[in-house]
Amino acid sequence: MSNDITLQEIYREIRQIRKDMVRREDLDGLVDTIELMSSPEKMECIRKSEEDIKRGHVKEISFVQDLLSETTS
Repeated sequence: MSNDITLQEIYREIRQIRKDMVRREDLDGLVDTIELMSSPEKMECIRKSEEDIKRGHVKEISFVQDLLSETTS
């Protein structure tokens, strides 16, 4: 019985490992989500924002100047 491994088998194994790996970007996003969800203050702001959107308390911003005029008002 031979224990020889072919290059094809190695490539196949590497492709499977790459397919199963978690990308760094995915992990960063997960950490950001966990940090956000673990902050009661931030979650309350999100909840209030969602209520405002449901009630129609929104303003469309088309230009940066529109946004800047909102912050100075």
